[in-house]
Amino acid sequence: MRRHNHKMDLIYTILAYGCTVLLAVLGAVVTVKPPKSSCGMRAWIAVFTIVGIASVVGAVQDTKYRDLRLREMLTGGDNYGYIWAEVSAVELWSDPIPLWFKASGLLFGVEYWISPASVSDPNDKRYWSIGGGDIGETRGGMRIGKTLQLGKYRIEFSARNGSFVQILEIKLDGNKLIQNIEVFRHGEGLIYAEGSDVSR
Repeated sequence: MRRHNHKMDLIYTILAYGCTVLLAVLGAVVTVKPPKSSCGMRAWIAVFTIVGIASVVGAVQDTKYRDLRLREMLTGGDNYGYIWAEVSAVELWSDPIPLWFKASGLLFGVEYWISPASVSDPNDKRYWSIGGGDIGETRGGMRIGKTLQLGKYRIEFSARNGSFVQILEIKLDGNKLIQNIEVFRHGEGLIYAEGSDVSR
């Protein structure tokens, strides 16, 4: 997923305020020393037009950025989270693997439900075979007090900023324990993917 570019937001903020100040300075210069020829007047008009357009563009983008920041503070914006298996923490591949919740940023009211990846229908009793939990407000980076073993799982999340689904696969390949993570958001498709492995 394309993440928000905060560097560009800073540039637009500087552009908005900088061009406003520049317009004031140019206006003062023209007032004190007006152009003496029509060619000079056209040049000043062109400069004012270019700086004015840049100021408007910067102001519009700066407003959008402030709106996005406010939405992120209130709802979590476009942030998402996922469950990560700490495969390096187990001595034997058959041991239960502790789970962590990680997030791209601040999230509110996070709840999750884990089921086998082959099941998405709550009417199927297998859907209820693993369970879920309430994480609440978080920036991620926390153990959730649950474990999983080798297998492929579907993890559904709900938060104040919407819902997203993760497919988590933990499998053994020779002497390697491999973990694959994919996170999807409705209407956007795949928004995050990660793969890692641990050897013994």
